[in-house]
Amino acid sequence: MIRVLIVDERPAAREGLRRLLTSSGEITVVGETDGAGPAGDVARSVDCDVAVLGLPSSLPEGIERVRALRSACPRLRILTVGQPCDAAVAAEALKQGASGYLEMGRARDDLVKAVRLVCRGSLFVSSPLPGTASRPGSRALD
Repeated sequence: MIRVLIVDERPAAREGLRRLLTSSGEITVVGETDGAGPAGDVARSVDCDVAVLGLPSSLPEGIERVRALRSACPRLRILTVGQPCDAAVAAEALKQGASGYLEMGRARDDLVKAVRLVCRGSLFVSSPLPGTASRPGSRALD
């Protein structure tokens, strides 16, 4: 069973992500937070494998959330979820230690797959980004 923490400021987004994740039968949501406080404290307290981190539209704020979570929990896999076609945000999130970037509009089709891949140590991107695999999906981390 994969244990997931959901971090998103929007209650409706957290609920939608939770429903998609738990419907797979192989993922359990062990915690949720709105991201306003230290998500790293929550991640440590619930013993999770993957954090699904909703990125706000503000680049600095979203990247700081990735950086803070990575700093607090260096071994935690982080799957970021953000707006479509936001290559700059996706690339920066990956640079700061996220294990993947999923476009919110693709969550219904790819969220469970992305969590599985990220949990196994693979990189997931829902669209090709500069410097990543040429097709959507995953590639092994170096």
